[in-house]
Amino acid sequence: MIGLSQDITYWAGTDVPDEFGFDVMIAPIAIKGHWEDRNDLVKNPNGGEFITEAIAIVDTDLKQGGFLFEGKSTVTDPITLPGAHEIMRFDKIKGLSGGTFRKAYM
Repeated sequence: MIGLSQDITYWAGTDVPDEFGFDVMIAPIAIKGHWEDRNDLVKNPNGGEFITEAIAIVDTDLKQGGFLFEGKSTVTDPITLPGAHEIMRFDKIKGLSGGTFRKAYM
């Protein structure tokens, strides 16, 4: 099993648009995970395909449309933070041993 020891910052969207039509983000929270910068061809939930910039295996449920950043950040708007990535897909899979595997594709 991959160790989830890296610091990752997560911003969840509120589903409430700002004046420009973008989701208003909830204040960032620190989570633990395993981050990899990698380019994979992945299907999004609508059936389209995209190339990932990174993937993260994490210890908590995430929301598609939220943002992740490798490391710690207190920036309130992740769109202004170089290196922050929008979560394009999130998978949560129950393992046979009872554990849960959570993976975000950005």
